[in-house]
Amino acid sequence: MNVKIHFQSIAPTGKLESQIRAEAERLCASYPAVQSCHLTVEERVPRPYERKRFHVGLELRIHDRGLVVNREDEADVLAAVRQAVAAAERRVRDYGLSR
Repeated sequence: MNVKIHFQSIAPTGKLESQIRAEAERLCASYPAVQSCHLTVEERVPRPYERKRFHVGLELRIHDRGLVVNREDEADVLAAVRQAVAAAERRVRDYGLSR
């Protein structure tokens, strides 16, 4: 499976990357029609009146078509990843693919 992870404005650690990769590979293993998975993980620079936010963009390629999910979380980058993966699973099921 072709899983790519891109970090923006956040220092990737080995543990963080392995946890994100495990979530993405679990998603891809559940749906064999998924050809590739690209995650973009970034820490948004807050304005003075905002809290720090983590943004996760997830793009799946299924039968040469793209499926994009974006999620944000204020507290935890892994929570944002889990939310994005769960949303992608729902979208893939809505797309008509089964496990």
